[in-house]
Amino acid sequence: KMSDSLEYIVTGVEKPNRLQRLYPNPTREKVIVEMQYPITVERVQVVTALGQVIPVPAVQLSAESAEVDLSALPTGLYLLQINRERF
Repeated sequence: KMSDSLEYIVTGVEKPNRLQRLYPNPTREKVIVEMQYPITVERVQVVTALGQVIPVPAVQLSAESAEVDLSALPTGLYLLQINRERF
């Protein structure tokens, strides 16, 4: 016996805004962040290897890109967080 058929209605598709490019990497000054989809840059911070969260200045360059100034940070390994997404 075949199982009962199911009917689905798609009400929306989530498109996470994923990082397309981040350059230059490594850097001592500024990096350009390019996203796959438009994003409004509201808050940019880095997370250290010890979990410390440090706000960093950023300038929106276009709907899909921003320039992030990392020049005030000491040498180290960081995760970049834009709004709530980590890269």
